[in-house]
Amino acid sequence: MLSMVKWFGGVKTMKNNLNLRNDQKSSTSIESCGRNYINAPPNVYEVIANISQELTLLNYKNYPLRTKERFKKRCVVYFRSHNDKRIIGAFVTLLTFKNKWVTQKEVIDRFPHMKKAFVSLVFKHCILEGWFISKRISPKISCYKVCDMMLEFAKEYYTFCRNSRNEFEFIY
Repeated sequence: MLSMVKWFGGVKTMKNNLNLRNDQKSSTSIESCGRNYINAPPNVYEVIANISQELTLLNYKNYPLRTKERFKKRCVVYFRSHNDKRIIGAFVTLLTFKNKWVTQKEVIDRFPHMKKAFVSLVFKHCILEGWFISKRISPKISCYKVCDMMLEFAKEYYTFCRNSRNEFEFIY
């Protein structure tokens, strides 16, 4: 729903119903100092660092398994097998680092593209393997944290990714 059409600097723009103040030109600009920092050109080194980080994170399936321990290896292979499994594992690990427990409903609410049956199955597998720890908060609801091995492995993975974020690694 378009509420009005205004002219700013000779360019015709449409002001949508974005709950803007009457004196506000847009929802993305910082008008107090007259410069739009959101649309300012980024520093090229920040762009290089961002692309390097993305390449490191998106290439996770191609990294060699850095463990010989069967327990860790099964865990890595399981979470590498499907992107949504990786998201669930990372989310539960993140909340465990924040010293919080998570329910399956919180995962489904946070990632609405995931189906309840899939989330339930992943949690079931992780409990059976010993990667997640569960605690009953009511007869029908459990909450979860990851085991110490997953926390340690997350720290090792962070160190590995931080070391491989060197922007020159991707330049030949």
